[in-house]
Amino acid sequence: MTPATDALVRLAIAASKDALHIQRCEQWRGLHEFLQDKHREQTLLSAQVTHPEASKVWAQANGAGFMYVPLVRMYAERLSVAFDQAPATYLRRAGTTDRLPESDPQVKQWRQDVRDIRFAQTMQQVEEMTTALGQAAVSPTWVGDRIRWRIYAPYELAIVRGANDPDAFENARAIAIQIRTVVGGLEHLDWLVWTYDGKTWGSGLYDHGGVFKDSPLFQGGLNGYMRHPVVQWQWRQTPSGEVFIEPDEPLLQLARKVNVHNTDMSHGMTYQVHPQPVVWGNPEGIQDGAVVTGPDVMVKFTGRRESGDFEFRTPVLNIGELRSTINYWLTTFAVSRGLPPDTFLADSSTRNLGAKQEETAELNRLRKRRYPVIMDAMRETFDVHKSVGNYWARHGADRIEYGADIELEVELQPIARVEDRQAKAQADEIAIARGETSTPAIVQQETGVTREEAIAAVARNLADEAAARDAAGVAAPATPAPPMA
Repeated sequence: MTPATDALVRLAIAASKDALHIQRCEQWRGLHEFLQDKHREQTLLSAQVTHPEASKVWAQANGAGFMYVPLVRMYAERLSVAFDQAPATYLRRAGTTDRLPESDPQVKQWRQDVRDIRFAQTMQQVEEMTTALGQAAVSPTWVGDRIRWRIYAPYELAIVRGANDPDAFENARAIAIQIRTVVGGLEHLDWLVWTYDGKTWGSGLYDHGGVFKDSPLFQGGLNGYMRHPVVQWQWRQTPSGEVFIEPDEPLLQLARKVNVHNTDMSHGMTYQVHPQPVVWGNPEGIQDGAVVTGPDVMVKFTGRRESGDFEFRTPVLNIGELRSTINYWLTTFAVSRGLPPDTFLADSSTRNLGAKQEETAELNRLRKRRYPVIMDAMRETFDVHKSVGNYWARHGADRIEYGADIELEVELQPIARVEDRQAKAQADEIAIARGETSTPAIVQQETGVTREEAIAAVARNLADEAAARDAAGVAAPATPAPPMA
């Protein structure tokens, strides 16, 4: 360990204690808890402000009085569809569109790595976390005798920005990752810190106070990968000088409020929808100045009425107004994000197929604008994966080393559309015949690949179709004549 490395470790741990970073981490953690369907703590925080007395009742018996709506998870799942179907992945040489054959040892190694990292499940989690929290860190990690992709939320990271390029995650001087372990029912927090002081790449495991504990991967606290093995996934650029996107506070507050007010509605349905029995003439129903009410409680008052006078009182339950308020919040939030107004509503407000198609097209536009970002992030993640795998291949691991010019090609599946497919096919044929578009252009638009990749994909598909017809002895269909002008 060098003095420069020790200084960077201290700076990274100090950055984790910065007041603004702690505030952001609390919000990121709240969003992540909602994404994981852990609602009680965040809902109680809001309820204690808006319903200080009722929240005590709702929190009893492990939060049995709360009603939860998985709004954050619904939002993330609605927009995160790129990995709903496992994408096809291929290896190719840089600067070409020619895929390596499945018999190539490097391809076989990648297929094994895909199984080890649980590629489809992992990428779904990455996409959903990035949607809900604004970013997710993916770290290809050597575990035992294979590679796994670890996913870290932004509140699990602390960064010392680079001096020359402060908003570039990969150029950070130090990246500290929280490592949580539970021993004897107690949680312990350590830091796995990756550093670069301008000359030396370092790594080490440190305790919460910054004291060096171990170098779990490399001897001497060095980093044999010669790069930070962490990639930050983000849908949009960070502000200048920042490496993180701000927490989505509107989504966090909405999730809290919807839970609280659905709980409030449930509370009202329990305590206000039933007639309240009332008897006059005995003060037993009053305890310490407070009236205890409920469908299973008889309230007794002293008063001018004759002793034993009994009646039922039914309080007004403004449930319609409460439901309208909750729906208004949900509709306003959906519209502000470019989503269909009824995205989070139980009842659809769309009355005809044309309007539904228009809404679906807008939703798909929001989804597809991420495809180019996903392609870039996947290539960067594979570069780190390749560095990690190649290092251990050179140091005795039973695996194949990837070539320096090998890159990953990801073929995302097109998003399903609500449309008349026959009418669209005819419209595409007419547009192609008129020279308004081309088959590669349509493929590029639907899958987010580059023009060269689209041309190569069309050529491969046509060749596969011709080979299949030849094998089956089936003649190719006649090419339709272009439409008359």
